Amino acid sequence: MSDGPSTSVRYGKIYQSRWARLINYLSSGLNGIGTLAIFGLMILINWDIFGRALFNSPLKGVPEIVSLSIVGIVFLQIAHSLQKGSFTRSDALFNTFRKRFRKAANFLQGIYHLAGAFIFTMIVKATWPRLISAWQENEYIGTEGYLVVVTWPFRLLIVIGCVATILQLLLLAWRDFCGPHEPLPRDTGLVEED
Repeated sequence: MSDGPSTSVRYGKIYQSRWARLINYLSSGLNGIGTLAIFGLMILINWDIFGRALFNSPLKGVPEIVSLSIVGIVFLQIAHSLQKGSFTRSDALFNTFRKRFRKAANFLQGIYHLAGAFIFTMIVKATWPRLISAWQENEYIGTEGYLVVVTWPFRLLIVIGCVATILQLLLLAWRDFCGPHEPLPRDTGLVEED
């Protein structure tokens, strides 16, 4: 007989709310789009290499497309890496602290997630005017008459990725401040490694 509700019930109310599932689906969907974009870039780069080597005719604008796409892909996939707990960070000292002071560690981690949400909000604030300007002025990179690539879709990917990351960070902060102060079960999508 247990003293309280089962782990799945406690976690279910907090982590499997409609909003949490929606944010997790959004993060996973953007990650899938980023993965497809990586696959598309692989095809584009190989096509350029084979065209150059076999037919002495490379594809136009591959360096421009690749340089813009990589930034967009990174921003599309950040939220999912946070969701899965695979975002790169150094936490050896933090994990030692967490073993002795779990509530304080969760509070500090909540502050960390709120600070991350603030930073990504500043990125959106800085990128939004540039996105609007690129849209209105039809900003492009490349050479007219050869190949031009408009920049606003790539700036839009940055904004979309940042908004998804902000939502994911706020969800993680909510978990840190309001959730049970125990390790998370693996099936929540919000895994913590100890």
